[in-house]
Amino acid sequence: MRPWIRGALLSLALSAPALAQTSAGVEAGPSDAPAAEAVDLAAPSTPHFGLSLDVGIPDGAVLSGLFQPTDWVRLSVGLGYNAISPGVRVGATFTPFHFVITPSLTVEAGHFFVGDPGSKFNLLVGSSGTAANDFEHIAYDYGNLHLGMEIGGARFSGFLHVGLSYVHAQVHDFQAAIQKNTGDATLEAEDPSLRFTIPSVKLGLLFFFG
Repeated sequence: MRPWIRGALLSLALSAPALAQTSAGVEAGPSDAPAAEAVDLAAPSTPHFGLSLDVGIPDGAVLSGLFQPTDWVRLSVGLGYNAISPGVRVGATFTPFHFVITPSLTVEAGHFFVGDPGSKFNLLVGSSGTAANDFEHIAYDYGNLHLGMEIGGARFSGFLHVGLSYVHAQVHDFQAAIQKNTGDATLEAEDPSLRFTIPSVKLGLLFFFG
């Protein structure tokens, strides 16, 4: 073999390990560019606690505490006033999705304690007669089934609810009122009650803070 060929082969043999080490370093070495940060595709967390204020019929005015365990269920417990007596209300609202305008379905049950509408009636009409005081103590239970529309964002929105309400009203101390107004203490009467279903509506605001 000629000397120059033998020299070239010897040079190639000596350089092969260095080339292999360089190639391995390029393939296995850490990248100069920083690793891309993982993109958080998770949806924003659902606010769980809030307050609402609404006014309607037969609800009166109600201030409620809200708890939202998921983004499609909202639970409420509230205190109300109907210009006659205080009351309480519990309910659940279901929302299939959340957007600027969100549809809703609400189911509620409430109770207003015994109140005296006679004095309020006399105040409104300027009467001091006894006719308006025949039914001095009235309480009622009610249940709402409402379709609604909520306008706003996840933290603050307004709403309109319309639907039907079942009302069970009862007059207390009716016998005493009859005896008083007739002057006949021998009269006997049971406390009457009324049951009826009426169209109902309410307007309100929602605010979530945590």
